[in-house]
Amino acid sequence: MKLEAITDRTVMYMRSSQFGSLPGGSEWMSLDLSFGEELDMSLPANVDAKGELALLEAATGKVQRLGKEDVRGVPTTHYRGTVSVSENAERLRDAGAEGLASAIEKKGKPLQVEAWIDAGGRVRRMRLVQSQPGEGGEGSTTIDMRMDFIDFGNVPEIDVPEPGEVFDATALAKEGLGISNDE
Repeated sequence: MKLEAITDRTVMYMRSSQFGSLPGGSEWMSLDLSFGEELDMSLPANVDAKGELALLEAATGKVQRLGKEDVRGVPTTHYRGTVSVSENAERLRDAGAEGLASAIEKKGKPLQVEAWIDAGGRVRRMRLVQSQPGEGGEGSTTIDMRMDFIDFGNVPEIDVPEPGEVFDATALAKEGLGISNDE
């Protein structure tokens, strides 16, 4: 699935052809992630290439060098490693995400990490793959996320979608998690 996401403070705007038709003909869906504070499931702030590379450095056992590959026309070296559940939880705690760290310890599985690093030591691509068991031990969910890092040194000007283009899914997310919209 391809997903485009823009964040503005605590609000994440997302669009994907996989969403189908959104209410009101909206092109984007928004989610105000500040409701996660009630669950203490907040994510660490300031996700960047250096922070993501720290995941590979946290890999337990042997980090594999998979060879040379081009990423968007730039020669890189491709690496792969595994981050244990305990190491992943410790990193999340260090970043201030206590609730998420606890959840990872209870139900988490090791995190597979891949990095493509250029000759200048810059991360050009990261891939994170993690599976979580389903409720009641049935089935599982796998998150396979790839991030490409481009335009180093540039500060892009990114506009959030206009209100008329956005369906706010925050109330639905809260309802699905059993959080009262009055809170």
